[in-house]
Amino acid sequence: MTSPDYAMPRGLLGEPLLGTPTAEGADALGLVTTALGALNPSDCDVFGLMRTDHLLARISDAMPHLLNRAELLKAHAPELAGRLGGATVEFRARYYRWPSAGERVALRSGFTAMTGKTSRLAHWLTDPAGGAPWAEAEMITVNLDLQARKSVELPPALLEHFKARIIAPPA
Repeated sequence: MTSPDYAMPRGLLGEPLLGTPTAEGADALGLVTTALGALNPSDCDVFGLMRTDHLLARISDAMPHLLNRAELLKAHAPELAGRLGGATVEFRARYYRWPSAGERVALRSGFTAMTGKTSRLAHWLTDPAGGAPWAEAEMITVNLDLQARKSVELPPALLEHFKARIIAPPA
């Protein structure tokens, strides 16, 4: 079955921007470790393999470690403290292998592009023992003012802080 044009991706097309995930590649690119741990049986399906929705759950839980939003808002945009949030508007995942209950996973994350209202992020889930890829995801997010309930531009100082952390694709 083919999806209608309006349901097709608009911003996440083609091959992954940063290439195939590996622990060594994540180190070379400067991706930040945002989660590290073992898979619990509750993270797995009836066959003992990681559920597909678990990748999204790991990424969601790890975002505060990447953003450090509370401290940054105090320093660069106190007027948005307690009001700035975000929403994912496009998400694409690729799975390479399926870890099972008890296996360890490392999530490495980074910004690959940013504008005042949107961000593009890459997340690599790898085996910390051997460095091989489990999965990778790319996403586009929009900044939201949670009180006004609308998209919002980041203040210039905060935008520059995040732009300085953009991961460049390998040459």
